[in-house]
Formats: sequence, structure tokens, C-alpha cells
Amino acid sequence: MQDSILNSLSKLRPVAYKGGISFVDRDDDPDYQCKQCYKPWWKDELDKHVFIVCQKCHGELRAVTEQEPLET
Repeated sequence: MQDSILNSLSKLRPVAYKGGISFVDRDDDPDYQCKQCYKPWWKDELDKHVFIVCQKCHGELRAVTEQEPLET
């Protein structure tokens, strides 16, 4: 059991952002970042609505781009 947990944890990648660190089991970069709590989000994690908001604090999201990268 302990080996299984350690194996799962070793697959996680830290994504540092202003205000914290998210550990994710994926290789791609986030698509959005909350303007209020700064948590990063990926398109496939968000509900399919016209207006998308941070599912943690309900703040407005902004697109993460090369010109406006993830705030750390």
C-alpha cells in the first residue's frame, strides 16, 4: 500500500503559482489563471459554460499566454 502511494506521488508535477503550489498528474501547462487567488486551471477542468470562473474562489480567470505567463 505504501509503495502504491509513493508511486502515485512520484508522478505528480509541481506547478508553482503566486499563492501556492498545485501538484498535477499532467505534462501540459495551464490555460488559465485566476485573477483573485492565482490558482492555475486547465480547459478540461472547467465546466462548459459561457462564463468560466475559478472553481476555488469564483474569481475571474485570465488566459495564460507567452506574453502573460503564469504569475509565480
